[in-house]
Amino acid sequence: MKILLTSDLHLSLPWFEWLAGKAASFDLVCVAGDLLDLFGKEPKPLQVLLVQDYLRRVAGKTNVALCSGNHDSFGPIVPASRGPTYPWLVELDNLPSAISDGQTRISGELIVTTLPYCANADAKRIWLDRGQSIRKSRGLQWLVLHHDGNDCGV
Repeated sequence: MKILLTSDLHLSLPWFEWLAGKAASFDLVCVAGDLLDLFGKEPKPLQVLLVQDYLRRVAGKTNVALCSGNHDSFGPIVPASRGPTYPWLVELDNLPSAISDGQTRISGELIVTTLPYCANADAKRIWLDRGQSIRKSRGLQWLVLHHDGNDCGV
């Protein structure tokens, strides 16, 4: 399985364009947080629309997994069925080839778990326990995607 791992794109449109252009060369593209630019000039709603558009483009070419980082807070934290995350990430759930914040799915022969930045340590342990259970029952390799900022409590 060929995987591309990146993070901290901070709304750099040339980087997102590069990512969208390279996506088809990989079985899985992982973005480990900080998709938005906390200190950027563009308003957050516009940033979200741009990033979602690029993620849809990537997901149209290959599987994509992403987790939130400390720059990705926009909107209230919503308690989605999978745990706390931001509404703009929940909106990506309709992409069948996307594994968004707070999900565990199997992609090919790989278990992928994405841990939300805003989740506390206890919630993260629950996801890790679930992933470990799947790993034991299926015997597959496991990738955990997590953005670990300086103030992260895990």
